Amino acid sequence: MEALTKKQQAILDYMREHVTEHSYWPSIRDIQAKFRFASTNAVFGHLQALERKGVIKRTAGQSRGIEVTA
Repeated sequence: MEALTKKQQAILDYMREHVTEHSYWPSIRDIQAKFRFASTNAVFGHLQALERKGVIKRTAGQSRGIEVTA
């Protein structure tokens, strides 16, 4: 597995905390608000990187369709 950047690790940690606390994954907008990204494109970029690195798996066409694999 490729190493995560500090921001990617923070996003992954937040996602795990959110699902533990709320029993569902955070939305793109939840992540955007938490990390104060200017747009949802920044979130998509980080999620794509996490998926490329094999840490998460996303289900296309499904709202909050994320699974942590590592």
